[in-house]
Parts: sequence; C-alpha cells; structure tokens
Amino acid sequence: MNTENGNYRLSRCFWIVCAFGTLLATDRGMSQTNRSESLSLGQYLKQVWSANELLQVRALEAAITDEQLEAERAIFDPAFVAQFDAVDRRRPNTTEQTANLGFSALFNERNRTYQSAFETLAPRGGRFRLGYTLSELHNNLNSGTLANGEFVSTFGLTMVQPLLRGAGKAVTMAGIRAAAINSDIGFQDYRRGMMEVLGRAEIAYWDLYEAQEQHRFALESLRMANELLKDSQKRLELGKGTELSMMQAEAGRALREATKLEASRRRATALSRLLTFLGNADRARDYRAADVPGYEGTEPGFGSLWEGAYQGNPDFVALRKRAELDGLRVVVAKNAKLPQLDLTGGYGFSGIGSSPGASLDRADDSDFPDWSVGLQFRMPIVEDRRAKHEHRAAELRKKATELGIENFGKELETTLRASVHSVSTYRENGARYQKVVEFNEKLLDSQIKSAEAGQADSRDVLEAEEDLFQVRVTGVGNAVRYRRALLELQMLSGVLLSDRGLDLTREELRKRTAALKDGENIQDAQYEEFLRRAQAEYERRKDRVGKSPRDFDTPEAPSWFKWNGIRGPLLNDEYREPVEEEKTDSKPLGTSTIKTEPARNKSAEPKKQSGFFQWNGF
Repeated sequence: MNTENGNYRLSRCFWIVCAFGTLLATDRGMSQTNRSESLSLGQYLKQVWSANELLQVRALEAAITDEQLEAERAIFDPAFVAQFDAVDRRRPNTTEQTANLGFSALFNERNRTYQSAFETLAPRGGRFRLGYTLSELHNNLNSGTLANGEFVSTFGLTMVQPLLRGAGKAVTMAGIRAAAINSDIGFQDYRRGMMEVLGRAEIAYWDLYEAQEQHRFALESLRMANELLKDSQKRLELGKGTELSMMQAEAGRALREATKLEASRRRATALSRLLTFLGNADRARDYRAADVPGYEGTEPGFGSLWEGAYQGNPDFVALRKRAELDGLRVVVAKNAKLPQLDLTGGYGFSGIGSSPGASLDRADDSDFPDWSVGLQFRMPIVEDRRAKHEHRAAELRKKATELGIENFGKELETTLRASVHSVSTYRENGARYQKVVEFNEKLLDSQIKSAEAGQADSRDVLEAEEDLFQVRVTGVGNAVRYRRALLELQMLSGVLLSDRGLDLTREELRKRTAALKDGENIQDAQYEEFLRRAQAEYERRKDRVGKSPRDFDTPEAPSWFKWNGIRGPLLNDEYREPVEEEKTDSKPLGTSTIKTEPARNKSAEPKKQSGFFQWNGF
C-alpha cells in the first residue's frame, strides 16, 4: 500500500511538472500568435503577383514568343545590297578574237564594278530586285581614245514569281502565321502558369488558415484541460473528488498537449509553404491568415461553366491553336509536292560614257531598253518521296491533334461535372457541420455545469470537449476543401484569373514586358521597373472582377505593308478560320449534351466543308 502511494505521489509530481511546462508553452504559443502579422488574401495575392519568380518567368516566356513573331514578320522588310568587284586580267586572243579586236594578240583589262540594289519579298512569294550597276572598264582597246576608261551605267528591275511550289500568300506567310499561332499558344501557357501559381498560392493560404485554426482549437482545448485538472486537484484535496477523476484529467491534459504540438508543427509547415510563393528571402516572418473561407450562395450552372471552359481554358484553347498550326503545316507540305515553275522577268536600261555622269545621262534617255521574260521549270525525275512523306506526316499529326481535342473535351466535361458535384457537396455540408458544432458547444456547456454541480466527472467533460474539438476541426477542413474544389472548378472553366480581375490582355502583357526591351542587356533597374508595373497592374485590376479578355488571336500583319501602303485582309478567308468560328453547333468537340452558344441561321452562313479546320487553298 505504501508502495502504491509512493508511485501515485511520483506520478502526481510528474503530471504537475508537465502541467507547469504546458502553461509556459501555451503562454509562449499565445504570445507567438499575438506577434504574428495579419495577412489578408488580397494582400497576399498582390505580393505573389508582383514578387513570385515563377509568375515573372511565365510573363517572360510569353514575351519570347512575341519577339519570335516580330522576327518572322521581318521577312518582308526590304534589304539594301551592295557589291564591289575588281578584275585584273591578261589573256591571249584567238584568231577570231584577234580579228575582232583590231588584230591585237593580247587583251589586257582592269575593271571595277559597283553594284547596289533593293530587294524585297511580296506576300505571294515573288522576289523583286531594283538595282543600279556602274562598271568602270580599262583595257588596251579603249586606252588610246579614253584615257579614263569607259563607264557603263545600268538600271534594272528583275522579278522571280513562283507559280506552283512556293506560290501564294498561304505559303509565303506560313512562317508568320505559325509564329503568330505559337505566340497565341505562348500566351495560353502564360495564363495556365498564372492560374497554377495563383491557385497553389491561394491553396497555401487556406492551408495556413486551417493549420492556425487547428492550433487555436488545440490551445483552447489545452487551456480547458488545465483548468479541469486544477479543479480536480482542488476537489481531491477537499475530499469531494476521486483519484480516478484526477487521473482522467491528467490524461486528458497530456493528450491535448500532444495535439497542440502536432498542430504547431502543421502550422509551421503551412507557413513555410506560404512563404515560398512570396519570393521572400526573409523566412523568419510569421503571418496569420486574416480571411475566413466562406461559402458561396450558389454555383454557376454546368452549361455556363462548359462554355467558359471552351472559350477560356488555356489547355483547350492551346489545343485548338495547335490544330490550326497542324492545318497550316498540311498546306505547306501539300504545296511542297508540286513541281517548281517560276516566272522570271526584267526591265532595264543602260548608258555608256567617258565618266560616271555621262553614262548616267545616256541611261536616263532610255534609248537602250532591255526587256526579258521567261519560265523556269524544275521537277524530280522520279517521285518526290520526301515531300510525299512529309505531307503524309503533317496530315497524321493534324488528325492526332484533332483526336486529342476530342478526348480532352470529353475528359474536361467529366472533370467539370465531378468538380461541380464536389463544390456543391462541400457547400451543403458546411451548414450541417455548423449545426453539429452548435450542438456540441451546448453539450459541453451542459457537462461543465453538471461537473460543477457534482453530477458529472472529468471524463464526461473531456469527452464532450473532444467531440467539440473534432467537429470544429472537421468543419474548418470542410470549408478549406470547399475553397480547394472551387479553385479547381475555376481553373477548369478558365475563369480563375478573371474572377480576381487578373486576366491580362495581350497588349497589357506586352506593355509590362516592354520595360525589358531597351538596350542590349537587361539591367537590374529594368527588372525593377518590370516588377513595379506588375504591382501597378494588380492595383488596377482588383476592381475589374468578372471581365475576361478574349483577344487570343494574334494579328499576322507583317511590316511589308508599311512600305507599300496596302491594307486589308492578309490571307484569304479559307486560311483565316478563327477559333471562335468553330463553335457552330451545340456539340463542341465530342460532347453531346452542352450548348455553347444559341443556334444560328444556317442558311445565312457560308457553306463549310467537314472537318475541324479546312485548308483548301490549292
């Protein structure tokens, strides 16, 4: 019996020491929470928008595709060509040459030729050259009469126009059109990267909220367990309680101490994950999520979500752009199978004089015109197997992309339906958990009052408090999972950025990256200006919620038009089928239940051939 009392006293001292340490840890944890900096979701996303390196990388990648497009557009820029040739020749003459050259057995010449020209490429593939050539001739035939030699000036315009292979705007503009499509795909990659980073960043914010709420619940639970332990000790000292009741209180306090430590670890992990999205080198800062994950009143219908996903989901739009690019490759590969037939032509006039000025005057009289026209034909003796197989490969690639679009559309529809169901389920469960929390709070109050009246022991109070703790944690977890499901739904439907006013237009993105284009090298000051513009954009867009830009098609107008003043459509209609025109019926890409837009008057529309994209210019 004495041994049992000794063990009991030792156990009691141990639990008292643990309780004292718990109080210190609780006070320290509370003071740590009080020192934490409050951070709203808006403030957090603003910092992520302007400082996160991954977002800036996505913006720069989109700028790279724009620069590549500008490089392709330069194929129509006129070029200036200059050439100088010097010839010093001494040769014997044949009998015929001797008779023609005044019976001179040798022919000595020392000539200088100066050439300059402007060359340009036309949209239909023709190459034009406007040039001037000045030849300075010195030889043993003209040295006696012309001390300074003879000068020949020649002006001329030459042209080579493909008629089969390489002919037409579709082929000539293929590089520009492909670069424009790649620029559109790059912009969609930027939007997808933005959604992924901001979505993960917001999930990290709600994870921090869940962890800090669990930590708060654990502290409150531990505080209650400590008070219950004190009360049990007083009751035992006064002879009103039992040792079993006090041991139950000690066990409850130890369990809540372990729960508090686990909650502290989870909060530290969530905070570390949140700091990674801020791009901060200062990892010692302590933030506290200030916003509460509320529930939306209703979710949008599946029809509107599907239409938004068809028009704004980055992967869906990019896939259709790739199908357009594959269609363009089919056009080019089909044209490459044709034989080469070029129309050549030229017109010029020349003049000869004893000086450069005299030769120019004689050429200006246009008394010696020079006309030429011709055809040049080239084709393989046997079948062009390379062109044939490249054309076949292009068609197979286009078919594979179309099948990929069909499959992606079906998967997206299924995923959207599941996501809508998840969001609805979590929202409905939120009200249920709230009722359960209210019931358990009343039950705990009742058990505490019963314990104070001596009608219940510490075990009943601890069980009621543990039930309340679990349902509160489950309720917060349900709210966080609701926000996660809602974020997934917004990403699938392509409205995550527009719902937050962060969906940039192409022009807005180009203005931001324009700060990096001055000079050959990117300086630190330019990058700081780039970040400053990003932060200013966030301020301008926070009131633009719900407005999503749809300028996903890049114009392909080259700089060639700056030189000749021509305006108008760059390509024929059969080569300009924008993505929006593909939504002509109620079944976009393999789906069978969703209408993407109201039915239109089919009789008033031009008849199109079957297929996803038609490239029939040849």
